[in-house]
Amino acid sequence: MEKAIPRTEADGTQWMMTYDDFSNRVGQDTAGFASTIKGEGRVKLLCVHGRSDQTIPYSESEECAEAAGAELAIVDGDHNWRKPADAKQMIAAVVEFATRT
Repeated sequence: MEKAIPRTEADGTQWMMTYDDFSNRVGQDTAGFASTIKGEGRVKLLCVHGRSDQTIPYSESEECAEAAGAELAIVDGDHNWRKPADAKQMIAAVVEFATRT
């Protein structure tokens, strides 16, 4: 059986992350990967980050957006946009981006 790491979200939601998933995430060079997207020059990219996200630091989204030559939208919400109003704001940012590009 694969090792699992218990996780608790800011709202108290509990779930299990596998050790492999954790290792992959920790070792991921997101900015390095993002820079390969920029090099392609044919993709427009939007990074969306929730102001209340306690899972992924804002600086990581900022770094990835810069490395990829992407636009960064900061909207209300946590990592999963659990509140309907926050989810609507995230969706509006994506729709606005998609219809503009």
